[in-house]
Amino acid sequence: MVSDNLDIGMGTKARAPRKYAFRAVVFQEGEWLCAQCLEYNLVAQAKSLPKLCLALQQLIVGHVVVRLRHGQQPFRNLPRAPAKYWTMFRPYLRFG
Repeated sequence: MVSDNLDIGMGTKARAPRKYAFRAVVFQEGEWLCAQCLEYNLVAQAKSLPKLCLALQQLIVGHVVVRLRHGQQPFRNLPRAPAKYWTMFRPYLRFG
């Protein structure tokens, strides 16, 4: 799954918005499509690709909103995805 950069402002005018890039593995489990983010251990599920994209977007934005509301930096201290998801993604990594 290819993602665009997400601009997230930290709520101050003095700072430029911080950009985050997300890589995710999309796979199917039964009737469900799953998107597992790699850099951060976040996962979303839905029964169609458009709904999965929306669920992932809502998860990420929701995480940012909650963290900022509590004075915390988004994604700080979130672990990476477990190794099995990186292994699933490995065939798609490009090496220069």
